[in-house]
Amino acid sequence: MKALLVFLFSILLLPGCEKNHQAPGNGKSTNTNNTDNTQTTGPVIQLSSFPLKVGNVWAYENEDTIMVVSDTIINGIQAIKVLKTNHGHAEVSYYANQPDGLYQLGTTADYHDFENALGMTIPNATVKFFTTPILIAKFPVDTTTRWNSYDPSYKNDSGQWSEYVTITNKAGKFDCIALTRNRVTEYYSVKGLVRITEQVDCIMAPCPGITTNLVYVNF
Repeated sequence: MKALLVFLFSILLLPGCEKNHQAPGNGKSTNTNNTDNTQTTGPVIQLSSFPLKVGNVWAYENEDTIMVVSDTIINGIQAIKVLKTNHGHAEVSYYANQPDGLYQLGTTADYHDFENALGMTIPNATVKFFTTPILIAKFPVDTTTRWNSYDPSYKNDSGQWSEYVTITNKAGKFDCIALTRNRVTEYYSVKGLVRITEQVDCIMAPCPGITTNLVYVNF
C-alpha cells in the first residue's frame, strides 16, 4: 500500500502517545495483554511533524518494515532517507518535515537486491525526484483541514484529517488522528503510522476492507 511509504513519516512529536515497551529484533511487542485491533473514540492530539529520526523502525503485520536510515540534502531541503523492505524487496523514499506538512521528495522503483537498497548511497539514476514535492500530510492537524496533491497518480486526489481515535494493537496503545483519502484511511500517532484500512470491492456485504496494523516500533 502506498500509505506505507509514508505511509513513513527527525523530530518527535508533542507528547500524548502511550506505548508499551517493545522487544527489539523480533518485530513483536512484549506486551501480550493488549487486545489486538481495538479502536475507540480518542482524545484530541497535536501533531506538527513526523518522527523521522535516524534509526527509527516500524514493522507491520503484512511484514513491511520501514527504517529511517540517514539525513541528506535534496535541492537545498533538509531531507530524510527511508527504507521499506519486505521479503528481500526494498524501496527507498525521501521525505522532509516542513512547517506546513510532511512532503515526499522522491522515490525509487522496487529493488530485488536487498543489500544494494540498504547501502547508504543510491545512484541518482535510480531515484525519481518530483518536480513539485508531494504533500503527504498537512500540519498542524485539524479535522477541518483538507488538502490536494497527496498522490500525483490521482489528479483529483485529496487528503483530510477526519477523526480522533485510540487504537490498541500488538505494538501498544496509541492516541491517533485518522487521515482519509479516497478509499484509504491511515491512523497516525506521535509514534508514526499505526494502522491502515483500505476499502475493497465485495460481491456480498458486509465488506470490512483490509486492515494492516503496526506490530513493532523501536522508540
